[in-house]
Amino acid sequence: MISSLHWWEDGQKLIDESKFLIFDRRGYSYKELLQHNNWPKNCCLVGTENNESLLGAVSATEVRRRVRDGMGIVGLVSNSVLQYIKQNNLYV
Repeated sequence: MISSLHWWEDGQKLIDESKFLIFDRRGYSYKELLQHNNWPKNCCLVGTENNESLLGAVSATEVRRRVRDGMGIVGLVSNSVLQYIKQNNLYV
């Protein structure tokens, strides 16, 4: 997300004024992103490349793909998010 954040509506304002929690994500090098022009001024990096937690293990793209393909997402998202996706018939 860091590399495309400036394309978002009010993206530059977000970069300049918002506080971010940035989670390391498997398959991506956060060290390269630290040097990116879009790296938010007010952020906290959570985790490292050796992070053993599940944070960053599942992407939103994966969740959408699993819903679209009729696969379960229990345990990948919170119960309230799961209910919202079902109630609003998202990603199908």
